[in-house]
Amino acid sequence: VTGTLADEDGVTGASPTYLWSTGATTSAITLGQSDVGTTPSVVISYQDDQSESNTITLTAADDVDNVNDAGSGLSISSDGDAADPDEDDTLSVTGTLADEDGVTGASPTYLWSTGATTSAITLGQSDVGTTPSVVISYQDDQSESNTISLTAADDVDNVNDAPTGTVIISGTVAEDSTLTASNDLADEDGIGSITYTWSTGATGSTLLLTQSHVGSAITVTASYIDAYTYSESVTSSATAAVANTNDAPTGTVTISGTAAEDSTLTASNDLADEDGI
Repeated sequence: VTGTLADEDGVTGASPTYLWSTGATTSAITLGQSDVGTTPSVVISYQDDQSESNTITLTAADDVDNVNDAGSGLSISSDGDAADPDEDDTLSVTGTLADEDGVTGASPTYLWSTGATTSAITLGQSDVGTTPSVVISYQDDQSESNTISLTAADDVDNVNDAPTGTVIISGTVAEDSTLTASNDLADEDGIGSITYTWSTGATGSTLLLTQSHVGSAITVTASYIDAYTYSESVTSSATAAVANTNDAPTGTVTISGTAAEDSTLTASNDLADEDGI
């Protein structure tokens, strides 16, 4: 209420009081959501210098228009640590949507920075190092379109992923044959340079079987360091026991003595055989 109170009966001692249609009793009010669509009015009461009680009634020029109010009440929660999200965590939009303009008919939709359109997402390898966010869209009861943007508290940390796939031994499992190691390994965290270590202690992608391996089953382990510096290894299935291959003897048989009638000849040898003699 503005202006200067005037009354021919005098107002030198007047102390006006105010009563708004909203119930307020101050000279000024701030219009709220509950006033939207109403036409505020105020009754000013005072006593003039002739001790007469007087009232002045004022009414606003038009009804109160709505002003769109921001939504609230939602946040991002996690089945892990919401303050420090990890790969494989599930992030969810939780809470109760609130808006002074009303949300009785609201049907929120979701759009995550990952492209997902559900209220919850499970973080994957592609999200590592990013900070997920989500935009919630809805229409309030005043037919105003609204959005609420939420962002995770921190970027997504990597969680070590176990390799998948197998390490394979090919070749004939027999003495003097060569076995070859190969693999079809995959790792979400990336695969570095692969090294092979055989159960015999040898290294490299191939192993020449010798007499010392006969009767033993052979395995090979593929090892590497992934892109997040985790050491990984996968061991093959064991082969059948290494079969023996007949080895020709080495050395000579020697005859000693005089090759003459009535002399005695003696046979001796320095033979050796990997298969034993």
